[in-house]
Amino acid sequence: MSQSNSKILKAKIGGIKSSDLDLFKSTLLPFNATVEEYNKDDESAIVQFKKGVEKKHLDGLGSYTIKPMTYESNDMNDQKLRKRNSNLICDRIVVDDHDIIKFFLNVT
Repeated sequence: MSQSNSKILKAKIGGIKSSDLDLFKSTLLPFNATVEEYNKDDESAIVQFKKGVEKKHLDGLGSYTIKPMTYESNDMNDQKLRKRNSNLICDRIVVDDHDIIKFFLNVT
């Protein structure tokens, strides 16, 4: 997965006027994010997201420049794709997936 498709955990967002900082913080509430640091000189803020957010969702905030700093790691996604072996207990007999397939092939 490329970084353009990854979810953003931390970003530097520019174009925030100091008078609009409180309004900007309130727009971050749905994203469960906090402003870590605000720089008055270049009107930018470093924002930390508790869960990863896609860049296309951040583009809907307004006419701010968004520069991602850290991305969500993909290690957790690999864990979900791992195949798990399952056994079904049917009338006190342990049956695995292959036995079920053989049973249905013999019946039909």
